[in-house]
Amino acid sequence: MQKTTFPFELIIHDDASTDKTADVIREYEARYPLVIRPIYQTENQYSKGASVRKNVYSKVQGKYMAFCEGDDYWTDPNKLQRQVEFLEAHPEYSACVHQCMVVYEYRDDPPTPYTSKIKDTFELYDLLDESRFHLATTVFRFYLMDKIGPIRDVVSSDRFLFILFARFGKIKFLPDPMSVYRINHTGISTRITPKMMKKDLNIIPFFVELYDNFPKYRYISFIHKTIIAYPPRVPFLTYLKHYVIYAWYSFSFFPGNVLPLLRFTFLTTPKFAALRLFPRIKWKKMKSYR
Repeated sequence: MQKTTFPFELIIHDDASTDKTADVIREYEARYPLVIRPIYQTENQYSKGASVRKNVYSKVQGKYMAFCEGDDYWTDPNKLQRQVEFLEAHPEYSACVHQCMVVYEYRDDPPTPYTSKIKDTFELYDLLDESRFHLATTVFRFYLMDKIGPIRDVVSSDRFLFILFARFGKIKFLPDPMSVYRINHTGISTRITPKMMKKDLNIIPFFVELYDNFPKYRYISFIHKTIIAYPPRVPFLTYLKHYVIYAWYSFSFFPGNVLPLLRFTFLTTPKFAALRLFPRIKWKKMKSYR
């Protein structure tokens, strides 16, 4: 549905799907040969530990890049036009993002905004306590991919990208919702474990080298908070261990840590615990810490 004054390409990576998705992609490829650039796998790369995104990056020819992953969809035909126009006019910004709506497909709740923390511009320290925007809302300058080097073994590659954006410019936030983030029982969030989330600690040496004064201990605290807050199941002793590490490292930015620590301990944590025990409980708003 996108309406733009500039040409764009749509790179679709089909990871050896078994539900005839590849046939649908071939149909669109035949109809839009100048737009659709497919990558067909004969063997599932994700299950072999290969980087799916690396395959996609190698095919990109554009100046800007946007994501729209399997569970998500865009809802505004002017999304790309608005974001690219802004970035063309403001070279000091590395990326442009926007509000999106969250849809829980296994509940009857109405869609809710992804974030309530509305700011015109996000910078590094805005990204060190919770998720401010969703990957499907981003348009960024593709040259930033050259800064990554070898792809790190991390789970939250979206957060990795967001901090990369903040290193090389400001991030513009548009308040209009122009995409939907779907949460269902088949997404990665239903299978994630604390052990998998620990891989995100692999991000830290890269950013310590990339930034002159990267807040290493504050970020370690944040990652340990996500290790206990994001997975659907966390054994009690695992929770206790990572909570202590989270709390300890949070004092690296004392006294700024006190209120977030108290809120997470006495307000957020009981809600997560109750939702894990009673998944049908409805809360109007739960923060995303991933």
